[in-house]
Amino acid sequence: MGKRAAQPSEKAQAKVAKVEAAPVDPFMQELAPLLTQLQRAQAGLASHVSSASDSFSRCFFPTMGKRAAQPSEKAQAKVAKVEAAPVDPFMQELAPLLTQLQRAEAAEILGASAAEMLRAVAPFCLKTPQAERHPYQAQMVDSLESTLQKLQAAEEAAVAGAENGLTEAKQEQETCATQLEAAAAKAEARKQELETKESVRSEMEAEAATAVQKAREAQEQEQQLGKQKAAALEEKDSALKFATTWDALKNGTFAGKEWRERNKAIDETLKVMGGIGLDASLKASLPTALRTKPAERQRFSLKAVEFCEVALESHRGKLEEKINGFDEEAAVRAKTREQAQEVLAGVEERLAGAKAEAASSQEALEVSLAEKAAVEQAMKAAPAREAALQSNLAEAREALARTQGALAEFQGLKALSVAPAPAEAGSVAAE
Repeated sequence: MGKRAAQPSEKAQAKVAKVEAAPVDPFMQELAPLLTQLQRAQAGLASHVSSASDSFSRCFFPTMGKRAAQPSEKAQAKVAKVEAAPVDPFMQELAPLLTQLQRAEAAEILGASAAEMLRAVAPFCLKTPQAERHPYQAQMVDSLESTLQKLQAAEEAAVAGAENGLTEAKQEQETCATQLEAAAAKAEARKQELETKESVRSEMEAEAATAVQKAREAQEQEQQLGKQKAAALEEKDSALKFATTWDALKNGTFAGKEWRERNKAIDETLKVMGGIGLDASLKASLPTALRTKPAERQRFSLKAVEFCEVALESHRGKLEEKINGFDEEAAVRAKTREQAQEVLAGVEERLAGAKAEAASSQEALEVSLAEKAAVEQAMKAAPAREAALQSNLAEAREALARTQGALAEFQGLKALSVAPAPAEAGSVAAE
């Protein structure tokens, strides 16, 4: 040939036109996507997959050379037109199987490359009758069967797990009902126990308040006794001082010019006699008797002075006796105070114990109520959980049914004895 190829003759162009208008083989139409898939799979597979692909190529293309010719632009255009042709019934029958291969890949039963290869070779392996299959095709069919069986086993396990989960959920719901009854009874018992403890605590608080009051009164009485003793000693001192004044009035030792001092002493005597409870008639006769000199006093005046003397002596005696009795009374009141404080300490200790027991009962009640609330929450969530488990079980059973159906369909295709009838060729428009 020269630098430029000669133009084809009119006769050659007519032959090409007749060839292009001829019907396309449906099997070759189906084979075109396989060649593309094999080229993509070979790039990612290991060496043994590459060898298997060569065997597969030799099986299906015994007359081809080492390398298939690349389709021309016209051939690609024709393939594009063929893709619009009616779908092969065999491929429709095979669609569920290919879907299951996708699910096996999603379940990690197959790797991505292996799943892609199986999807590519499945139509050609299963379309070939069992007796006519190449060993490589038989190997691929076995791989398909093994994959479907593994997927079925996984889905059977999923169904069993969903059934077990649902059974356990129902058992847990029954257990929750029993637990709720027990928790309610326990909470009620804790509540009654707390009420008893609170009652004991209230009684102890009242007893403690009484003990505090008695201890306070005992302490006040002890303090008052000290004041009374101080007042009695002061009164004794005043009585001793008054004794001098009384002696002067009784013995008449005031001089005539000391009549003012004498009158003051008489007023003081009347005040003292009024304090010790002297009879009013004797008290009224004292001023006259005490202004009279002892030698000039009449019989009534002498008796009045004598009675006053006896009254003063009796008062001083009682005062001395009272002062002497303070120490003994102080010891009695101190002991009473100590006893009251001991009683108070005992009551406070028991009150602290009652408070601790009440607090413990309160905590126990709160724990019981929390347990009851948790069980109630679990029972409240049980219907929704059971519904979700029912839905999961239904989905698992549905998936298993699809896999079982695909596997049954596969078994029929595996035992295929006659090749499926080719699909009707679609019309292809001329370029």
